[in-house]
Amino acid sequence: MHRFSSSTGRFQPHAFNGSGQSNARFSPLLDAAGGVVPTLYAAKLLEGALMETVLHDVPFPSQGHIHDLERDLQGDLHASHIDVIEDLQLIDLTKIGLQRMGLRVSELFETDADDYPRTRMWAQWLHTTVSQAQGLYWMSARQPECPAILLFADRMPEAALRQGHTPPRHLREPAVLSNLLTLLGRLGCGVASNR
Repeated sequence: MHRFSSSTGRFQPHAFNGSGQSNARFSPLLDAAGGVVPTLYAAKLLEGALMETVLHDVPFPSQGHIHDLERDLQGDLHASHIDVIEDLQLIDLTKIGLQRMGLRVSELFETDADDYPRTRMWAQWLHTTVSQAQGLYWMSARQPECPAILLFADRMPEAALRQGHTPPRHLREPAVLSNLLTLLGRLGCGVASNR
């Protein structure tokens, strides 16, 4: 899931974000000199991408929550497929990888946005310490059946990623919207919409 301007072509699915304006678990990522390392978040499944973006702030518990679907559909969020052309060296932040480091999943992935400065420090330390790493790999906190990655632009070969065979699909397109509505149903959420 990514912002995409169909009129200008800005924000292609395989474009890295180097704005430094995000407030995410692992970005903005800073290098040892304090500069922003452009990053790209991706999930293996559409459901994981939707849970990590559009449905990121659905409350816990979610039963009975009314989700503002109309607001989502008015935005410029698109679903895209990215092809990874070569094997990547990723730091394992799955439960097993974290156990190896002496960390629990809850210490990195079961925290709220007010804890993101601390989790970003972990990402910065890993980026600086593991110089061959091209990114991070974990199981989505919001869709634990789905792997997720964060890639470091400064370690990625130019041709390592490319846009998949299908163009970006807006959130309102039937296949994407159907997945979103299914997830809302699984969460027990209602939908506020003018449709």
